[in-house]
Amino acid sequence: MHGSDCYHRVTERCQPGSCSFGILTAFAVMVAAAGGATAATIPSVSIYGSGFETSSGYAAGNLDGQDGWVVNSGSANVWTATVYGGTQAAQIKPGGSVTHQFGTSSSNVTVTTYMQAVSSPAPSIPPTANAALLYLDANTGVTCLNGDGNGNGTWVGSGIMPPAGTWFRLDITLDYTRKMWSCFVNGISAGSGLGFQSTNITGLGTLTVNAPGSDQTLLDAASVSGIYTGPYPVLNITHQGSQVFLSWPPSFSGFTVQQTRSLINPAWTPLPSNNNQAVDSIGLPAGFYRLVGNY
Repeated sequence: MHGSDCYHRVTERCQPGSCSFGILTAFAVMVAAAGGATAATIPSVSIYGSGFETSSGYAAGNLDGQDGWVVNSGSANVWTATVYGGTQAAQIKPGGSVTHQFGTSSSNVTVTTYMQAVSSPAPSIPPTANAALLYLDANTGVTCLNGDGNGNGTWVGSGIMPPAGTWFRLDITLDYTRKMWSCFVNGISAGSGLGFQSTNITGLGTLTVNAPGSDQTLLDAASVSGIYTGPYPVLNITHQGSQVFLSWPPSFSGFTVQQTRSLINPAWTPLPSNNNQAVDSIGLPAGFYRLVGNY
């Protein structure tokens, strides 16, 4: 990466050789119809979600090491000055770069996030293999790479220019079977049916966000989800005294149970579990539970 580029990248697990899915400048990613021109509601499982809030274990200050985030270069903080929702967000200072690692076998993945960012010159196409890259151009707006599958591609401008100093949502849908991706800015298509920069990719690996050397990039309400086609486990819930007992069939691995006390702006937190069993204390006014699969 170059210090003048505002870059967001998501790396993937690849066949022999390294590869990454990159997104340049402001953006967000989400799971939708594979390769479709519009976002769609489909059965999905949460792979990751964060609003950088204290309820999720974040503390104001250096982002490095919090909830799996790594500051690759420069500096990045959890701060309270400007947020999309809640009381905290991530600030990537000018020239900074952050990464979060994931692991999922889903063939269709969506990364979604709210961002504030500024335009930057067209970045050099990274030599590493990527699924998708985008950046914010002063003339062509959100600009996506239509990859050729062999490490190169052509930049395609959308004409969509998020106003400076305002939050915008960017959804990136990734189809690892067809090796294609699509991008949406505030629900409007900024590019569909785009090719991967490299077809030597089998799944989502990491998410990287870079800020240009000229200004900061802000990140909030970031999530990653994937399509899950089933079968679906059944969460069994019983209670005895002041405790709630939760369990699901042992044949379903890779699931964790989460709880929240309200479905209005819910703050889902994982419950410690062992052998597909978890215990929670009965809370008022209510308790809600869900299973989250890493697929």
